Amino acid sequence: MILDELLESQGLKEGIHYEKQVTLRDRAGKAILNEESGKRMIPDTILHYPDGKDAVIDSKVSLTAFVDYQNAETDEARADALQRHVRSVRQHVAELARKDYSAYIKLPRQALNYVIMFVPNEGRSSWRWQKHRSCGVRHSPKGCSLPVSRISRRHSASSR
Repeated sequence: MILDELLESQGLKEGIHYEKQVTLRDRAGKAILNEESGKRMIPDTILHYPDGKDAVIDSKVSLTAFVDYQNAETDEARADALQRHVRSVRQHVAELARKDYSAYIKLPRQALNYVIMFVPNEGRSSWRWQKHRSCGVRHSPKGCSLPVSRISRRHSASSR
């Protein structure tokens, strides 16, 4: 997984600095279920900062429209693929906001009030922002999305 490789490349160790695919539980130890889907709440990664705070990272891959854009033979086909990709990213942001993972981080840890949406290919992410500046992540009803590579570097530097 690209996210694991990124975190490890920054000197972070699983089980110490972050956890993967952990089922969120209530105070009684019962698995927390998503109110909409009824499925267990299992974020991709919980990143532990040295100051006792946790950030939830959810990895989202939206390749179909990006590949369509790369393979498009006309400007119209590229524009259509771009719009589909932007819609997909917006849907992922809205989905993460509804899940509200950070509300379920338990004491003594303290949750940051946002969820990080990790898009595995920074080039693809940059492409989206350059082509469509109103993608909507900055206007998300909950939190914001930050490049994980910068967050983990900051985490590593602050834990030394």
